[in-house]
Amino acid sequence: MKKNRYVLFILIVVLIGSPFIYNLPPVQERVSWRVAELFARFKYAISPPEQIVFVPEKNNLQPTPTVPAVTTLTKIPANNTSVASPVPTATLKPLPQNIQLNGFRHEYQAWNNCGPATLAMALSYWGWDGNQQPIATFTKPNPRDKNVMPYELTAYVEEETQFAVILRVGGDIDLLKRFLASGIPVILEKGFELPKDGWMGHYVLLTGYSDSDQQFNITTDSGYCP
Repeated sequence: MKKNRYVLFILIVVLIGSPFIYNLPPVQERVSWRVAELFARFKYAISPPEQIVFVPEKNNLQPTPTVPAVTTLTKIPANNTSVASPVPTATLKPLPQNIQLNGFRHEYQAWNNCGPATLAMALSYWGWDGNQQPIATFTKPNPRDKNVMPYELTAYVEEETQFAVILRVGGDIDLLKRFLASGIPVILEKGFELPKDGWMGHYVLLTGYSDSDQQFNITTDSGYCP
């Protein structure tokens, strides 16, 4: 009988204390995403989302008639002796064979937090002493938000720090190397495949490159400890 009372007492303590324990930051950081994932699976098992079938609309645009090219000639007066000045062309400096930027503080990411963690590491290069937590709070007010867009990271830098930031889409290998050769690290959005979850986005911080190895240096990946 005493043993049953003891077990009942332990269960009551656990039930009463569970909300408090769950709300502790270290516990919530490790458990909340699992609770959200189980809740989502349970919800979709009961009420599966409707399948969306894409039906292309009929194109009502009429073809544009072909217009022949026209060359317009302008007669130069005989007394006009001016000569057009040549247009100066920029000459780019040759890139060094190897570059490695230093001075980064590595930070291991929390769950779905590669964007804030990578931005924190990039800012540490410029002397910023914060971490990923305030960035995650700013970019992901909803804890269930699994994605951070580049423009959200840009907004944090512009609104919450004294630094400047440039957001661009596209570019090429040469441009990335020129940023690094100029002493500017680059946050790059990429992705990888998981056996069960499929494609997932991921941010990495480029800190250098090596022509001999034909690869960029990612020594501060938030998903791996250096």
